Amino acid sequence: MAIYRVLPELERAMMEDFTRALGARIRALREAQGLAQAEMARQAHLSREMLRLMEVGERAVSVDRLPRLAALLGLTVTELLAPVEPAQLPPLEPLPTPAEAARMESDSEPS
Repeated sequence: MAIYRVLPELERAMMEDFTRALGARIRALREAQGLAQAEMARQAHLSREMLRLMEVGERAVSVDRLPRLAALLGLTVTELLAPVEPAQLPPLEPLPTPAEAARMESDSEPS
């Protein structure tokens, strides 16, 4: 199996992990400050549902929203995006085996 076939899957997995970790960090910081989800969403000009989806990692936080979210949490964007301790990260999903990757690739090809 060529490495170029595995890289998109690895990139997707890494982005999903980052999205979940950032969402969990936003939620933990919000809760630590005693800020209700609805109130933070209002101040961030988001729907409560959108903030909830971000916090659980189902929606990525867009770059244009980072400054406002960081400011609401009393942080800079750099501080918000700072590395977190490994224990705070969600568990990583295993990468597909070469056979699984080949099967996924063949499933995504048009018939």
